[in-house]
Amino acid sequence: MSRFARSATLGVVLAVAACGGGTSGGAESSQIDDLLVAAEAAGSDQQVAIMEDGVVTDEELLDAVLAARNCVADLGMSVSSISRQWDGDLSYSFSANDDGLVTAADRCQEDHAVLVQQAYNLLNPANIAPVISRFNACTGELGLEPINAESRDDLRRVAQQSEDEAVLECYTEAFPSTVVAD
Repeated sequence: MSRFARSATLGVVLAVAACGGGTSGGAESSQIDDLLVAAEAAGSDQQVAIMEDGVVTDEELLDAVLAARNCVADLGMSVSSISRQWDGDLSYSFSANDDGLVTAADRCQEDHAVLVQQAYNLLNPANIAPVISRFNACTGELGLEPINAESRDDLRRVAQQSEDEAVLECYTEAFPSTVVAD
């Protein structure tokens, strides 16, 4: 039987927020309301309770991801620590021995955390500027000129076009993560 390793990154950003680079208060509120309706329709009481006040705190997001990770662990899979990524997303990895377990683990994410993560991302849009600064500082140490980038895709393109492994390392190091729960 093959062994699956999977990372559960719960940061699914709504297309409207990704395209617009942010939303106005009215549109943001409407999108949060839509997520709340989706959570109610799915019967996810925990996600409803977190989102019903229109605010998702760091602690509430962590509680949702912990519940999802605990659900995966209850399925008998080993799980890693939870890390906060550069953009606020929380992620962890798990191992599964078959597709059925992967499907069950995906259901844990859906039941406990996916909609909360989407709401969190809407309310706390990622700021790419510090990442670009870290990348430019690192590549500056290599003697390269700073780049003008506006997105992660811009940085990825520069890193992929470079034949220098050190530039690829700068790209990786520009996107830090921090363990927030063991």
